[in-house]
Amino acid sequence: MQGKKDYRRTLILVRYVLPSALVLAGLVLIVIKPEGSTLHGGLGIIGAGLAAFLSAFLAKVSMSGDSFRDREEEARSFFDEHGYWPDEDPSKARGRT
Repeated sequence: MQGKKDYRRTLILVRYVLPSALVLAGLVLIVIKPEGSTLHGGLGIIGAGLAAFLSAFLAKVSMSGDSFRDREEEARSFFDEHGYWPDEDPSKARGRT
C-alpha cells in the first residue's frame, strides 16, 4: 500500500506542483526585471509550466477512457449472463429473444 501512496504523491507533484513552480518562477523573473532578456526568459518559463500542465492534463484525460471501457465490458458480461442490461428493468426485458 505504501507504493500506491508514493505513486500518488509523485503524480500530484508532476501534475500540479512542478507546473505551478515553473509559472511562479517565470512571474518572479518578470516582476524583478520586466525588460529585455529577463522578460523573454520569464515568459518562456511560464510557457514551459503551462505546457507541462497541459501535457499532464491530456495524459490524465487519455487514461480516463480505460475506466469507461471497463464499465462497458462489465455491462456486456452482465447482459450475456442475465439477458438484460444492468440498468434495465428485468420484467421489461423478458420479451427479448
